Amino acid sequence: MKNSYFLSVVALLLAASLSAQAPFTTFDTAYVAGSTVIRVSPSLKANVVFREGSNWVRLERQDGFKAVVPAPREHDFLTYLPNPTNPNGKGLLAVNHERSTIRSERPALGMGGAMSIVPVVRVGDTWRIDNSIAIGDTCFAVDFSPVGFTTTNCGGALLSTGNVLTGEEIFANFNSNQQISNNFDTLLNQFGYDGQGNYTIPASVPEFGGRKIKMFQNFGWLTEVDPNTRRAVRKLYHAGRMSFEGTVELGDRRTLVHGNDFVPNSALPHGSFIYKYVADKPGDFTTGNLYVFKQNPGSYEGVWLQIPRNLDSLLIAPAIATRMGATFFQRIEWTRLDPVTGRVYLAETGRDNQSMALSMRNGATVPQHWRDGNLFNPADSVCRHPYGAVLVLENALTDKPSVRVHLWGGPEVPNNPAASKFVFNSVDGIALATYGNKRFLVLQEDNIGTSLGRIVPSFVGAFPYEVPKAFMLDLDIPNPTPANLHLFLTGTRDAELTGAVMTPDGSTCFVNNQHPNGTGESFASDTVGNVSSLGNVYPFQRALTVAITGFDPKLISSIPKIDQDAEELVLFPNPTFRAVHFNKIVDIELYNAQGQLLRVREQVAHVNVDDLEPGTYFLRTQHDQKTYRIVVTR
Repeated sequence: MKNSYFLSVVALLLAASLSAQAPFTTFDTAYVAGSTVIRVSPSLKANVVFREGSNWVRLERQDGFKAVVPAPREHDFLTYLPNPTNPNGKGLLAVNHERSTIRSERPALGMGGAMSIVPVVRVGDTWRIDNSIAIGDTCFAVDFSPVGFTTTNCGGALLSTGNVLTGEEIFANFNSNQQISNNFDTLLNQFGYDGQGNYTIPASVPEFGGRKIKMFQNFGWLTEVDPNTRRAVRKLYHAGRMSFEGTVELGDRRTLVHGNDFVPNSALPHGSFIYKYVADKPGDFTTGNLYVFKQNPGSYEGVWLQIPRNLDSLLIAPAIATRMGATFFQRIEWTRLDPVTGRVYLAETGRDNQSMALSMRNGATVPQHWRDGNLFNPADSVCRHPYGAVLVLENALTDKPSVRVHLWGGPEVPNNPAASKFVFNSVDGIALATYGNKRFLVLQEDNIGTSLGRIVPSFVGAFPYEVPKAFMLDLDIPNPTPANLHLFLTGTRDAELTGAVMTPDGSTCFVNNQHPNGTGESFASDTVGNVSSLGNVYPFQRALTVAITGFDPKLISSIPKIDQDAEELVLFPNPTFRAVHFNKIVDIELYNAQGQLLRVREQVAHVNVDDLEPGTYFLRTQHDQKTYRIVVTR
């Protein structure tokens, strides 16, 4: 048995090395049955870094007020700011807290939501709070008083300037001051509020400075935070008010792409749209123009429609988008840029049964992939999208953008959950892991249900709990399916995995386990041995941030880095059975041994060969007409 096991491990590592599938050993679902704790692949190691209630945060407000309180609940968006001198071993974590009830839970922090700044350092193969910056287990809370506070801090982005954006996710209950009065002091006479439920936009905001809006209207924006001063800088009023999820900065340093996680209701009958915000100046997102995507009839290609650049329109951006005929989607959550291709990947979480009749009646339009995937029934205007999908936005910086499906959710074995090791569904978080010339999407789930085979029974034992999973997906795979996913992490029962972010070398992944038990139970007795009502055990019955180490870049680091000035073209691996990578971006032609042209590719750094029969093939580069021999094996 010992020899057999050893040979199996060697075979796994050899296969990973040759195919560059993933920088870890994918684990079997039997290993994660139960899921009352966070579990990772056997080749990885996880440790808790920052936990609700166990750690503390220190607030130092701009008016001199200071307080130390237990770390807030619900860790959502997460980003890592590396230390310049030790980028893979030391840095800051910025952690969103998706709460609107800070006023009652941590009143010293103000009202609405929160963000924590957590200094971290690597010691061996674990990460801990950096006590050279923090005071013991006490980290830092961001001061949001300069912008009139924040709420429900969900997604966000790390900007090229080093500042952080946090997205305020508001729903239909942010439609009047009366609706928010339980969690917000609507008679506040401080921090920009006038004691009568109004907020004055700071004079420093061009075009809108000095305008009065209702308190509820001051929530639902992208808010920019300086993680070094731990203070909110501004709200991006020009970027529109909506139920924000993720956003991402594109390579021009002017453009943000974001979605809004929203489902239509009678009070607000708009949908979830894809937006593009273009700043007036690179690196400064204070002012700019907001656009929304509209697909052309019968096509994946579409256009960007500009939302009028006035405050009255931007306050109700989704309603304006609906009237303009924008294309709705089913809960657009996180977004992530592939800097090599310029493509933007978006999480469409999905929903079991959602009537779109109200949105359509007001002008919004149906996306093409709903029609092609038979997700939408014109007879009742209901979208049935239980597994969700990863979408890809191409040509975002042009006037001819397109949106299509990159990866459908569903069983590992198509149409057969019972035969599958897992079912990929309800994608929420998206991150990017880079190893040399290889890129992987890091996909995280927030399961919306256990029916329709979404939770394989053997995965959780005898109980139908929602158990979120996290995977890596090789971006070199064309037209991927769930069978191409590599499982490396499961969360606790009825939790959400979110916020994944890698260190620059890809050796560590930080990720959050949010709202375990679905509601994120807190316990008066928070000790070892404590068990939640669903069986989650200490310390995993509270929201927390974990560091996962053991990702091995050496498994795929042999892939050549791009160097357009290199004299010779390098191909690796060769022989191969999946893809051949180059050290230059080139135009190529691929021929079989009989001289038949099989493929023509322009401006590529690799070519996939996993569908070809074993044998010898020939690659010709078009710029110099040189020919290279490729051997495909199995």
